[in-house]
Amino acid sequence: MRTHRLDAGPDTVHWGFFDAGLKPLITIDSGDEVTMSTVSGPPEAMPKAISGLKIPPALSAIHSNVPQRLGPHIMTGPVAVRGAKAGQVLEVRI
Repeated sequence: MRTHRLDAGPDTVHWGFFDAGLKPLITIDSGDEVTMSTVSGPPEAMPKAISGLKIPPALSAIHSNVPQRLGPHIMTGPVAVRGAKAGQVLEVRI
């Protein structure tokens, strides 16, 4: 089993849609572990600097460089599983 990491950033997310046609960012083997980071929130929902909350630098870069399509959610990925075929069940533990 290998361990992989995929962090949210302008080159690793899509904003507001699912699409089976997206190219996988990484391809893993069955049983591998993937740690993914995520970010959330449109620019208008970001807390003020005086709140003391820290906004990840990647989120500002995503707001500037990734177009928002249909919905509000920023999604990291996709990830492909080598050998998986349409109709098969994949187990995902979060």
